Amino acid sequence: MSGKPTSGPLHDKLKDCKRIFRRELRDAARKYELDEFETTERTSELDLASFWKILNAKKSTATKRSGNVLFFDGQQAQSTDEILQGWHSYFSKLYSFSEDSRYNNEFKQETQEMVDGFHLMQISTVY
Repeated sequence: MSGKPTSGPLHDKLKDCKRIFRRELRDAARKYELDEFETTERTSELDLASFWKILNAKKSTATKRSGNVLFFDGQQAQSTDEILQGWHSYFSKLYSFSEDSRYNNEFKQETQEMVDGFHLMQISTVY
């Protein structure tokens, strides 16, 4: 018998303990949030400078630093500008027409004619 039990008194005790733990965790989280809200509300009424200091400290830092590393064409992009440039390059290549022998030119021509036909249908229904 290996791993956690799936039946019996030990299993029931485990489930009870997990249930109690989750309830206590939820209660503690609610109490903490309520205390933080009361402190922030009290500070907003008494000292506006401290209020904004507390509020700004609670802001997410995700917008200040990305923390992600992405690779575009084998190049590492870490800063926000590098990531934006990488996505720009990716989508520019994705939506540009390239002549590549791996693709079926007959299908490309057929698709282009269908798209052009849709554009003509839209133009004729607008006017």
